[in-house]
Amino acid sequence: QLREKIIDLEKQIDLIRKAIADNDDEIAFYNAELQRIRADVANLISEIANEATQKQLLLAEKTVLEQELKALETAHKFDV
Repeated sequence: QLREKIIDLEKQIDLIRKAIADNDDEIAFYNAELQRIRADVANLISEIANEATQKQLLLAEKTVLEQELKALETAHKFDV
C-alpha cells in the first residue's frame, strides 16, 4: 500500500512538472508577444510623431501660400 502511494505521488509530481513546463512555454510565448507589441507601439509612436511634424510643416507652407495669394490678389487689384 505504501508503494502504491509512492507511485501515485510520483505520478502527481510528474503531472506538476509537466504543468510547470507548459506554463514556462506559455510564459515564453507571451513574453515574445509582449516584445512584439512593444515594438509595434514604439513604431506607431514614431509614425505619429513624424506625421505631427509633417502636419506642422504643411500648415506652415499653407500659411505662406495663403499670404502669397493675398499679396498677388492685392497686386492684381492695383494692376487692373
